[in-house]
Amino acid sequence: MFARALTAIALLALTTACSSGGGGGAGEAPKRVTPPGTFKPASCKADDKGGIAIYANAGVITHETSEYFGKVYNRPDLEAVYDASMLSTAIYGSQINANIFSVPVADADPDKCYSYSFLPEASEKQQEFWKEAAGTMGGAGTLQGLYFRTNKPYIFILRGTDRWTLVHELMHYNFDATRIALGQDSISDLEARLRAAQRAFDKHMMDYQADKTRRDLGDAAAALETMVRAVYQKNVDSFLEEVAIESLLIERFYEGRLKNVSSQSAESGVWYITQSKENAMVDFKDYLPLLDRIEQLANEHTWPEIAQQMQTNRDLIKAVEARVDGIIAQAKKRLNLPTGEETQPTPLPVPTEGERIVIAASFKRMFAAHTLAYTNTPEYKLNKRGVRRLVEKYK
Repeated sequence: MFARALTAIALLALTTACSSGGGGGAGEAPKRVTPPGTFKPASCKADDKGGIAIYANAGVITHETSEYFGKVYNRPDLEAVYDASMLSTAIYGSQINANIFSVPVADADPDKCYSYSFLPEASEKQQEFWKEAAGTMGGAGTLQGLYFRTNKPYIFILRGTDRWTLVHELMHYNFDATRIALGQDSISDLEARLRAAQRAFDKHMMDYQADKTRRDLGDAAAALETMVRAVYQKNVDSFLEEVAIESLLIERFYEGRLKNVSSQSAESGVWYITQSKENAMVDFKDYLPLLDRIEQLANEHTWPEIAQQMQTNRDLIKAVEARVDGIIAQAKKRLNLPTGEETQPTPLPVPTEGERIVIAASFKRMFAAHTLAYTNTPEYKLNKRGVRRLVEKYK
């Protein structure tokens, strides 16, 4: 206990206070939740279960391109926590500048000690931010973990939750920090590019309707391709990032490297990947009517290169779906799960173990919360209305 207390004090010193400045509201933050009545807080006895993180990895940069949509991450930061306890995982997170805070369990039993109680508790102001994020669920679940960035990266963890949640949120931070280090576009940048392309498409289509020129239709096709590619990259950094995280964790769990997490969490991850794919495809499919319309007009004029350009973009959308289907099949094989109905967007079959029931429900609600996080921003809603308006206008 003395060593544990010293470690907790060290962690407290490494963790800075949350800033209220910067951009990004609660609706933009990836989260993990469980439904009402299913969250069973873990005891603080779970905090020390496992090994010590490889603290020497902090600050070591070895970027690796994953096989999951080319997502780039810093490999040493994931390797550092493979065999770590909850406590050591959190300490490592703070050493790489993730500001990690705990949030008290609602109606907590004062006589019980919950996991993550060693973390500095979020202030009242910080807990208002947490409540705002939890409020996007409309009371449908219990928020467990939250990653967001203002002027600094923050992770909030509900006391009593599991290690899978913390590793999941640390991977969001890993991808986010790597994206910034490499100078890649943010989701906000991609939303702005998408909106500009929608305006350009509208202009070129109006010009085409007036003069019926090959140039105008070609310009409209180019703007549409920009839209599809922006939607692709946006999904790579949102719904397909969920696919990448769960796939990486399942892969490392299968290889025996990721420890101190449950097999039920890995199995539920397959369901979560499926759900994330379905949400990404909804985004893509908004653009199919426009691709069909441009191809139809190109064929009417016998402009085959424009028609082929539309087919190429349609093939990209199909390739995304096929790739995730392959990822799902691979994950099932690794976990010895049966093929069949689990590939549909439905929960995994409920086994007899009570823990598995809780974890499967947790992943279902985690997915719902992440869906809200990526779709609850004004930019997302504006662009969603924009593409549907274009489909209606040019059908």
